[in-house]
Amino acid sequence: MKKWFTIAAAAALIAAMAATSMAVSVGDIVYEDDDDDYEEVTSLTPGEKYYVILVDEGDYDKDEKPKTIKWDSIEVDDPNEDETLEGSKAKKYASLSSGATRLKTGSGSEKYSWGVKLDVKSIKAADYDDSIDVSGTITWKLDGSTEERDVSFSIEYEEGGNEFEEDVMSYEFDRNDDVEIDFPDGDGRLTGTANKDFTLIASMDTDYNSTIGNKYPNANLDFYNGNGVSLTYIKNARLHFEADDDKYLYEITDGNKLVDLSSTYDKGKGEFIVSARSLGKYVISDRKLSASSSASSSSTSGKDTSSSSSSSSSSSSNKGNSSLANLQGLIARNFSNKFVLLSYGTEYEVMNKAQTFSVSVKLNGMDTSDLVLYTYDGANNRLIGSANKPKVGNDGKLYFTTNTKGYYVVSSGSLKK
Repeated sequence: MKKWFTIAAAAALIAAMAATSMAVSVGDIVYEDDDDDYEEVTSLTPGEKYYVILVDEGDYDKDEKPKTIKWDSIEVDDPNEDETLEGSKAKKYASLSSGATRLKTGSGSEKYSWGVKLDVKSIKAADYDDSIDVSGTITWKLDGSTEERDVSFSIEYEEGGNEFEEDVMSYEFDRNDDVEIDFPDGDGRLTGTANKDFTLIASMDTDYNSTIGNKYPNANLDFYNGNGVSLTYIKNARLHFEADDDKYLYEITDGNKLVDLSSTYDKGKGEFIVSARSLGKYVISDRKLSASSSASSSSTSGKDTSSSSSSSSSSSSNKGNSSLANLQGLIARNFSNKFVLLSYGTEYEVMNKAQTFSVSVKLNGMDTSDLVLYTYDGANNRLIGSANKPKVGNDGKLYFTTNTKGYYVVSSGSLKK
């Protein structure tokens, strides 16, 4: 009997524990697990379900639902810059839904509370120090009064292994480490060398892009969808796509436009090898697709666009004549803009930090109010557009900022035929 009594008592205790939920307080952040239970948390991971408690179980009234819920203020320690983000810039990391949600956080007669969903966003961080700290004040209307509560939490990411995952993960490297991360389903990888101690926040999936797929129903398509993170801190970053030599590679840019990168195929290695500045989106096809541009006239670096120009004047070193000749040929074949050629070394290389250059150069016939900077990637014979606009200073010198070495093209307007 004693044995049976012990088992029964234990079962009753377990049942009692299961029926008891934690008590929540206003301002707590709770996590909803797969069993619809809630627990208080202070470290948050993108993609999970979180709520901020606005009314706890003791004060819950089904007829008094909080309204007009918003961040009154919010601050985020930016992992990419040594600064604090506020307002709309900070809200890209954490946003609140507009309405309140009833949550079953308690038991018995006091089992419900009101909460607001907190959406923690995945970020494109080129560097990351263990966590991202977020703090702010949430306000809402309740029974005609304005309520507020300070909240704070950190955004953290799980540590990834040797392969990109569908979920965003962190990948830590020390300076001069070899970087090699496989694509989710194999058949490819990211390689390079870390040029500083840093942690990459990245993800990649192989989800089918139906917009492109519906346009080419007879093509066999394999997609590789990166999260767009910058590869700034990886020297000689290369994306390798293993494929037969009768396949075609395209980068997918904004609006599902395609950039033909098929010319990057290395027959000896049996793969496409793309020099990249971000972890973008790509598709491999067994048929030729319609592309808006090709590797000789477009970049593979997310926001940057590549191009070329026609002849005007040039100012460059005598070193690297072969690379320079390729660049001049690329420009002459594809573009009609006036331009100048400049150089800082002769080999394309990403520097640890951006530098601002000044140079005395003639800009005859060029529209100095609309100058555009491109850097030349000789390995892939392409020009990469920069978001940094060159300017002519009061001293008459040309000023421009870049984080790459090698040859530069400064054109009058965006390059075009």
